[in-house]
Amino acid sequence: MWKQRYTEQDGDNTWKNTLEYEFRIGQRGQGIMEVTHEVKGSNSEFGHFEPGFKYVLKHDKHNGYILTGAAQVGVPLNSGANWEFLPYLAFGKILSPNWTLQGSGRLKFDLEDSDGSSAEFASIVHWVHTDRGRAVFPALELVAEVPFERGTGPDRKEAVQWSVLPQARIGLNKRGNIALNAGVELPLNDRDRYDWRAYLYFIWDFADGGLFDGW
Repeated sequence: MWKQRYTEQDGDNTWKNTLEYEFRIGQRGQGIMEVTHEVKGSNSEFGHFEPGFKYVLKHDKHNGYILTGAAQVGVPLNSGANWEFLPYLAFGKILSPNWTLQGSGRLKFDLEDSDGSSAEFASIVHWVHTDRGRAVFPALELVAEVPFERGTGPDRKEAVQWSVLPQARIGLNKRGNIALNAGVELPLNDRDRYDWRAYLYFIWDFADGGLFDGW
């Protein structure tokens, strides 16, 4: 998966690119490798290399849900980045033939500056209106970030920083294993963080076919 994020903010706007590769380890395990690169103004550099592991803790096909636990380590690739530890839980549930729910809770530990740590909770609902792979599937995501250190004075952060992210997955081939996901994130409070963010993901689930298969 290739992920691109554009942040509109005061000062220099930021482009962040992430290349993610996930692979099966046994029946329940999954390895994760991510590399990030950021461009801010005239500054361009790699951010982190993030290896990790994901494991299915519980699943029930009859009731349509799955619970996984995972953790990643952020290895800094430049002098301005810090070591990070990112454990999280993720949950998925089929609500009905046309609706699915996904949720996650993640801790983002800055191992060199605890003031930069936070907890993040996200929930997203997808409208799956057809079983055709080549279609547009709208979704709405709500994100709540809880900073560990809020600061003081007029710039003090909110206890919970809310944002909403309308988006859509666009299936490119008939199998649906190659797709784009596009969305816009809008802050609901603490708007000094950024004005808005745009996301674009290119998704290739290679377990379901090659890059040129199923068109």
